[in-house]
Amino acid sequence: MIRIVIYDDNKQRRDSLEALVQLTENMQCTGSYPDCSNVLRDMVQSKPDVVLMDIEMPEVNGIEAVKRIRDKFPEVKILMET
Repeated sequence: MIRIVIYDDNKQRRDSLEALVQLTENMQCTGSYPDCSNVLRDMVQSKPDVVLMDIEMPEVNGIEAVKRIRDKFPEVKILMET
């Protein structure tokens, strides 16, 4: 099972991605967040294998969040959304 976390401030896109992941065999959405203000806590709680990351978000943007994730969780794969 591939565990996936979604970060996107656009609720409609975030909900659509979550639904798509949930409908895909061997994938599970373990977290879905509107921003990265608590990204390290989210990562510990959600334990993802893959992160779907939007770039432009309030509080902490996707680029800064990737730096934080890479520093503490280098094994996690990150796919950027633009």
